[in-house]
Amino acid sequence: MISIQEASEKLLEAFRSQEFGPQLTLSIIRRRTDDPVNSLPCTKWSIGNHMLMWLLGHTDAAATFLQWKQLNRRVVKNAKAFPIFSPVTAKVKKQNDDGTVEEKTVIRSFRAVPVFRIEDTIGIAGDLKIPDYTPPEMPPLYKAAEVLNVKVYWKPMSRAAFGYYSPGDNSITLSSTDHVVWFHELTHSVRETLADTNADPDREEIIAEITAAVLMQMQFGETGFHQQSYEYVKRYCKEKSPEGIIKAVMGVLKDVEEVIVKILNAADVAANSTVDQAALF
Repeated sequence: MISIQEASEKLLEAFRSQEFGPQLTLSIIRRRTDDPVNSLPCTKWSIGNHMLMWLLGHTDAAATFLQWKQLNRRVVKNAKAFPIFSPVTAKVKKQNDDGTVEEKTVIRSFRAVPVFRIEDTIGIAGDLKIPDYTPPEMPPLYKAAEVLNVKVYWKPMSRAAFGYYSPGDNSITLSSTDHVVWFHELTHSVRETLADTNADPDREEIIAEITAAVLMQMQFGETGFHQQSYEYVKRYCKEKSPEGIIKAVMGVLKDVEEVIVKILNAADVAANSTVDQAALF
């Protein structure tokens, strides 16, 4: 494995020349056809309510408290509901020109209905059997996350992101099996222990993406994601010119190195722990 400095230099060289070569498309974890979530009432909601489910609930499966109870799932304590809108209907009678009376159902208004994410429910006896989306093989440096007490989940994509980090419970949720996404979110989790990540969110995104790109370079060499990393970083740069992007990258390299060192140290701790346990047998 090449050093952090070598990997950083190779990445900067690619960014300066913008000769990226063939690029790969990020994978997406999609919900399986046998997943019972496909039959939940929310699958029949309006497009507007689906947007609310994505934007407010950050999920692709939600239901009311009573609906979850009927499905043998219990909403966890302190779970926060988010609203969808249900039509309030009424039946009205209308007399046609020929004298006949026709009854129609019309929408009078809308009312807010609180619903809860499937992620905020716990199954009880006879509950929905949700498939396990954990990949058969863990990503590189996964053991480092265990040492750092970071929980990792895999689930079908339910928001406009391939993954996200939740500081509240120190967890990473991945909707892609690509290692570059994993490294990006792992970086966010480590940064939470090193700095005030709310001070400059745009800079945090640059740090996370460059760290992911450098780790990919260290682990696998040219990976086919450099152009995507370049465009991602550009999105969060104040100055969008090639020079401005290089300047922004150079400005975070110290932070990138700090994160990678902490991840690699945690991986070493995990490896040594495995060796120590093996020595007992």
